[in-house]
Amino acid sequence: MRLKHPEASLKELGDLVEPRLGKSGVNHRMRRLEEIARDLREGNLTV
Repeated sequence: MRLKHPEASLKELGDLVEPRLGKSGVNHRMRRLEEIARDLREGNLTV
């Protein structure tokens, strides 16, 4: 979503998904994705 809507606020991103998410829900999911990406880069997580 962020790639398609780089200028969107967290609230706007939350409104774009189904079911809708609040700002905190979007923020939580973004942080979790960043953690997963970091772990993959560092070799701490395998797919």
